[in-house]
Amino acid sequence: MFFFLISSVWAAQNPFRSEIAPITLTNTNQGTMEVLIAIPKGYHLYKDMMSIQAVESNGVTFYEPELPKGLFQSDPANPSQYREHYEETIVINVPFTVGADGSYVPKVEVRYQGCKKGLCYKPAIDIHAVVVTKKAVPKPSPVPIPSVVYPLWRSFQVSYFRFSSQSPKQ
Repeated sequence: MFFFLISSVWAAQNPFRSEIAPITLTNTNQGTMEVLIAIPKGYHLYKDMMSIQAVESNGVTFYEPELPKGLFQSDPANPSQYREHYEETIVINVPFTVGADGSYVPKVEVRYQGCKKGLCYKPAIDIHAVVVTKKAVPKPSPVPIPSVVYPLWRSFQVSYFRFSSQSPKQ
C-alpha cells in the first residue's frame, strides 16, 4: 500500500511551474532575469534541490542566481536535519550581461523538486528560451534652463533699513 501511494505521487502531474518573461535592456549591457517558480498552497520546494543555469548562453553571460531566504523546517525523512524550503511562489534574480545591441535567445534550465506533506514529486527540469533584447535609445538633449529674470522693482530695493522688535533703549 505504501509503495502504491509513493508511486502515485511520482506519477502525478507536477503542480509546480517556472516562468521567465522576455527582457529588454535600454542603454545598458547589464540586467536581471527574474525566474518565477509558482508553488501551490499546501506544497513546498526545497532550496537545496533548486538550480538555474544556462544550457546555451548564446552571447549572454549569467552570474550566480540570488535565491530568496526560505523557511527552515525539520526534514520528514531525517527529523534531526533542518532544510530550507519555500511555501509560496518565489522570484529568483539572475544577473547577466550581454555584448552589442541586438537580440539574444539563451536557453535556461530550471531544476526543482516539490513536495506535499512528506511525499515528493520527481525532480522537474524546465527549459526556457528567453528573449533578451538590447537596444540603444538616443538620450534626449538637455533642455536649456532659462536665466532668472527679476522684476525691475527689486533692483531699487533698499537694504539699509533693519527692523527690530525690541523697544529702544533709554
